[in-house]
Amino acid sequence: MQWNQKVWKRSIDEFPEFLEPLVAELGRSERREGAALYVQGLLMPGERKSIEPLAEKWRAFGWRVVEVDGHDVDALATAFASRSDGAKPLAVIARTEITGRVRAIPPSTDTHFVKLDIALEIAIIRELEAALA
Repeated sequence: MQWNQKVWKRSIDEFPEFLEPLVAELGRSERREGAALYVQGLLMPGERKSIEPLAEKWRAFGWRVVEVDGHDVDALATAFASRSDGAKPLAVIARTEITGRVRAIPPSTDTHFVKLDIALEIAIIRELEAALA
């Protein structure tokens, strides 16, 4: 599916009206807001409900976009320091890997629900300690 700025903008504009009856019964405002963001994410274009092309979307609405390695603290600091480089608002997109690049976690592991056995826990701790040394 081709991303279309006009369709997305219209969807966003009409979204609160669509969502109101669904979340009205949730009670607390933070629950309603969270539900709104979650459902909005599910309805956005993308076969796997990807947030991509995220940078393109921000740029389409006039934002200045900086994409960085989200595991690189220096790159993040540089990106945030650039916020005063222009009149446009800044969106920093920090690309990350779910394992945080911990090599001890096998690639086949379902990292959303990883259960650490003692051997894996020790391997992760050793790797992290070595990285900090």
